Amino acid sequence: LGNCPPFLAVASKILLHGHWHPERTGKTRNYDKGEEEDFADSCTSLMEQSEWWWEHLQVIRENTMVALSNIAGHMDLNPLPSTIVQPLLSGLLEWAVSPASVAQDPFANVGINSNISPQRLAIETLCKLCIQEGNVDLILSTPPFSRLEELCGFLSKKLYRSEDQVMREFAINLLFYFSGADTGVARTIALQDTTVSLLIGFIEQAENNAMVVAQQHGVNALRDNPDSMGTSLDMLRRAANTLNNLSKHRDNKTIFVRQEQRLLNLVMSQILDQGVAGIVSQVIFQISREDS
Repeated sequence: LGNCPPFLAVASKILLHGHWHPERTGKTRNYDKGEEEDFADSCTSLMEQSEWWWEHLQVIRENTMVALSNIAGHMDLNPLPSTIVQPLLSGLLEWAVSPASVAQDPFANVGINSNISPQRLAIETLCKLCIQEGNVDLILSTPPFSRLEELCGFLSKKLYRSEDQVMREFAINLLFYFSGADTGVARTIALQDTTVSLLIGFIEQAENNAMVVAQQHGVNALRDNPDSMGTSLDMLRRAANTLNNLSKHRDNKTIFVRQEQRLLNLVMSQILDQGVAGIVSQVIFQISREDS
């Protein structure tokens, strides 16, 4: 299915069928209008619908997004025509940044306690698509750029959410792929509030967890089971490589200089994986270079 143009063409149309955000009006809000509600800030998926097919559309869209998330890791979009690729990626990006509750709340069929929402599936699908390097370029070139800026801001905020480890790691993965593909996007990511600090904090948290494990169970237990520090070594390396990608943009230097002591502490850590520490040392090297 991942290389089936007819399926992907249909899926790209289903993603945003019947879902859009009306243009906001510039009129003054009337707080006393009573029954006359203004839906200008809502998406059409939240409005009352009378069509017989509306409920079925939501189920079909859910199934489509689940299917896409399952096959995304095997999809190479480069050989496909733009008439398929652009609507597909635009639909995924739209759901990823949509502020509407219909995007952020769980699907109706999975229960209110589930964390499976259209937004989460869109983020997961984008993350798996980035396994193919060519797909990253296609995602970053999907207009408008303002939506990509919104996505970077959303991903940066997810770095706060230590209680939602899966979404946090999705965010780190996407930031890693985006920052390595385009220096302009690397600048956009670094400009998001506290992104650099939170990426360093992610590594620091893993280091602290590793220290606790080593103290309680010994270094051998940590060596045999690195995931006991709360994340994988691969994820730590991606977080460190994201910092390295961001540090290569000279305009980001001032952001990193403020975090230099924290970076030095990680490099000198006795418990942190040496591969991760080596990448962090490259970050310090990048920000210490004189502008040529």
